[in-house]
Amino acid sequence: LWVYSEDIMPAEDGAPIILGSDDSNNIGLYVKKSGSDLIFSYKWGNSNTTVDNFNSGLIIPREDPVFLAATITAAEAKLYIFKLDGTVQTATHTVSPGVHSNKSMTQIVLGARNAGAAPRLFGIYNIVRIYNAALSQSQLQNVFEVTNRF
Repeated sequence: LWVYSEDIMPAEDGAPIILGSDDSNNIGLYVKKSGSDLIFSYKWGNSNTTVDNFNSGLIIPREDPVFLAATITAAEAKLYIFKLDGTVQTATHTVSPGVHSNKSMTQIVLGARNAGAAPRLFGIYNIVRIYNAALSQSQLQNVFEVTNRF
């Protein structure tokens, strides 16, 4: 998912970038606000046994477009920020067994909590891709290189 963060403006803390729902749980990628910084995070469900807006500490830079990616497996979630200068930042969140299981998206929404809802995140998105398998960092690097139009 390419985003141009100079134009990203979350309407609230925990604003969704891309969000799916399995009809009872919100799952997806979010932006958390920390002062003037935008922190890349993710959410996996709504209850205390799930991940509620994991704070990765990864700051989305405002000066250039970036490629954001996440891989979620049964054991961990890994968030990535690929920058135009070739650097990659990562954050890994290890979870207890079962936390990332039994979730499937029945709808996918960009920038809002659900279909028809008011936007919570305003900005430019480009080349959104969802895979049914967790890609490796080298595979994500390839997607970054092939889709880089900047």
